[in-house]
Amino acid sequence: MNMAHFIAQHLRIREPELLFNASENTYRSANPLEGLLNWGPYDSSIAGYLRANPIRLAIISTEKGFPSLVKHLKRLTESITLRQRSEYLRPYPGFRRVYQANLLFPQYRNDRLVSLITQEELNSVATQSQPEIEFLELLKRKIQPFISDRNLFDVLIIHISQEASAYRIKIEPQYRFDLHDSLKAYSAPNGLKIQILEDKSMNYPEPVRVYWWLSLALYVKANGIPWKIADAGAKTAYVGLTFGIKPGTGRQRIVLGCSQVFDERGEGLRFLLFPLENPVWRGRNPFMSREDARRLFSIIRKVYQDMNQHRPDRVVVHKTTYFSADEMRGISEALQGIDEMELLTIQSTPFRAIMSQPSHRNRGKNEISDWPVLRGTVVPLDGLSFLLWTQGDVPGIGGRNGHFYQEGRGIPAPLLIRRFRGRMPLKDVASDILKLTKMNWNNLQLYNRLPVTISFAQKISNIVKQLDKYSEVPYDFRSFI
Repeated sequence: MNMAHFIAQHLRIREPELLFNASENTYRSANPLEGLLNWGPYDSSIAGYLRANPIRLAIISTEKGFPSLVKHLKRLTESITLRQRSEYLRPYPGFRRVYQANLLFPQYRNDRLVSLITQEELNSVATQSQPEIEFLELLKRKIQPFISDRNLFDVLIIHISQEASAYRIKIEPQYRFDLHDSLKAYSAPNGLKIQILEDKSMNYPEPVRVYWWLSLALYVKANGIPWKIADAGAKTAYVGLTFGIKPGTGRQRIVLGCSQVFDERGEGLRFLLFPLENPVWRGRNPFMSREDARRLFSIIRKVYQDMNQHRPDRVVVHKTTYFSADEMRGISEALQGIDEMELLTIQSTPFRAIMSQPSHRNRGKNEISDWPVLRGTVVPLDGLSFLLWTQGDVPGIGGRNGHFYQEGRGIPAPLLIRRFRGRMPLKDVASDILKLTKMNWNNLQLYNRLPVTISFAQKISNIVKQLDKYSEVPYDFRSFI
């Protein structure tokens, strides 16, 4: 049965701003594109920060596709205009103009930083019973020489031609293969940062979008810091948790705890790959034992302290399943002495809502708005839970009539946030989550639906299924995006 309710009690969190300068607090914008165009990346303002310049690329490509790939990379250094009007996109002015750094890449087949796949090698792959696995092994052989040469370049470009696109993903009832995840799982432990380029992106109808997104990816993977959260809280560690279930048997192969540690400015993004010693199953969902939780959060605490030279005053944990009593006890034991702790679940919901506005025809009455619920709208449900719209209308960004709805169609669904421990005001909890929806350095959207704590945790939980061994030393997130 469909039910409709009028909701009057709500509040709205203003759109968070991003900071693009280490010393000028006025160099800020809610729009990452506008911020980069106006002030350049954040790290360009940090005295003594050793950012890569030039950013050096190495290449793996098919012999046939190499010329078009070089042409594609050359366009990154050029200015490109929009083919059609956009409410959000801006013309791309070229890599140096945006990032205040040069881009260097090989342009000839015989360059030391070029490895080419022959047509004979592709033909051989196609004859195998599992061509996707054979293609992966071929790429691993091509990657191997770059491991010893990794100090000669910053990012390795791997070009997947149209002919090889059939090997990108294969999903069957009892079998799942993802070339992207497999390559990340191989390259990250070997200290390589890779960027996969496919023919379909090189032929995208709106090239401006492609070059904006690709340029950011290359800059970030070369250790760049494009922006940070403005108005961040002090000494706060943000952690995202998901679980990856790895095929096979054995305690440490069944469940993997995956987490990231961020500080209050959005820095220090790290991935921890954490095999659970004693996973606890409740239905289809795994949970940490008390000892696993204590051990994991002891590592997390140390990672934060090593990065920042002080312990956090506050730890905020995001998870998609509820916190068990054992998990909460283990976390509390590991974080003993830390003043504040927030344990929050963040989940999707089928809930929908529409906005009303004063009627233009009937004075004193309301009618359905032409625009969706404002992004940042918060509806309290009870003392422990609330709805938060991370998608929706964002006025003042430059869209039609002062409105901007990134998705363009449909009715946005809110996230359901439930608190299991903590005492922060609801407004501050919601504001933190909204800020973290703008910290995905892997794209230039105005916002993402999920906070980066959860979205990156989900990404890594898929990739770790391909890993054969793990280390409690945290990985830089750049190795996996």
